[in-house]
Amino acid sequence: MEIIKKYALAITAFLFLAILISPFIKKTAWPDHGVLAVSGEGLHSLSLTPEQLSAMPRVNIQVERRDGTNTRFEGIPLIGILKEAGLAIGEDLRGKGLTRFVQVTGEDGYQVVFSLPELDPGFSEGSVILADVENGKPLSEGDGPYRLVVPGEKRQARWVKGVVRIQVVDGR
Repeated sequence: MEIIKKYALAITAFLFLAILISPFIKKTAWPDHGVLAVSGEGLHSLSLTPEQLSAMPRVNIQVERRDGTNTRFEGIPLIGILKEAGLAIGEDLRGKGLTRFVQVTGEDGYQVVFSLPELDPGFSEGSVILADVENGKPLSEGDGPYRLVVPGEKRQARWVKGVVRIQVVDGR
């Protein structure tokens, strides 16, 4: 019985300290919550605020989630953000441009990549979007403020939550 009391006291002390110091621990290493960093090969670097992103052309898409429910997302086509940063797309995307890829990073450090032709409507049908609205409401704190939505992906493994950075990288 004495051992149980000792462990219970240790666990209680640990939980008390964790609660006490939790306000002083940063949730992420990204200081500007809501600001999206865009940079890389062939771009001029941008730090897009929520106001700037909301002023960009937007689309609505309906997708089926892994659990089978239909969800409507609203946001900015990822290719539109890259175009805003000066990336050559459409007929201008050729040669060296075809070796570049886009790396998207979430605030938890999760990263995914896309080839530029995957994102360019001149090459593919899909429209990958940076969503900030789900079913008419802002994204939840756990998913937002921005989430990548990739229509037609079966596993939805590239649906990055809490997107903080988009970077174009030379694949050569």
